[in-house]
Amino acid sequence: MFRPFIDVDLAFANGLNITAEYQTKDDIESKALSSLIARYPLTKQRTLLGEIGLTNAINGIAGGKSHQLVAGLNYTFGK
Repeated sequence: MFRPFIDVDLAFANGLNITAEYQTKDDIESKALSSLIARYPLTKQRTLLGEIGLTNAINGIAGGKSHQLVAGLNYTFGK
């Protein structure tokens, strides 16, 4: 199975990161997968980031029928 994928990241000096992703529909059953996420550092070291965005991902591997609001935390190891 081959699914073309595109990802655009915008990183700003204040630590804000905006990511847009799109993965095409697969040959079997999954719909196209897409998301738009904003991440912002919650610590001075920028290792812990809060995120909020929209995605149509189902369990992170397949695209669904509608986009849902998501929120979470990311931890960055090293630099």
